Amino acid sequence: MRYTITSNMVMSLRSDHTTAAAKIGLLDVGKPAKGDDLWVAAQTTSLAKAGDKWLHVKEMDGKPVDGWMAIIHLGNVYCTLVDSGIVDPPPTGNDGVKRIIKAVVTYETVDGRTLTKEVFPTA
Repeated sequence: MRYTITSNMVMSLRSDHTTAAAKIGLLDVGKPAKGDDLWVAAQTTSLAKAGDKWLHVKEMDGKPVDGWMAIIHLGNVYCTLVDSGIVDPPPTGNDGVKRIIKAVVTYETVDGRTLTKEVFPTA
């Protein structure tokens, strides 16, 4: 999954990207949560500040889930967000299996050069 978040406090997993939504789980301190979709508040309301971010969480501490967790809420940062830059491709065929088409790897050489390489899986 593209995004991973961790927090230094216990975080609530909610049914929607708002604190008014039902709590459906908890993420313990230092445990990872992963997902592919970010929601960003476009405007300030009574429950959100413009720029607030929530992650659509699909995995929590290695277990499948389906909910939302605040990264930034009312301007306060609650989680560290890491973007791997890798987007899961859509399923191909009718089997529902996601397949990696390619990955882009960027690395630094011992002489300080930065190189980028496309990597394709072998069959």
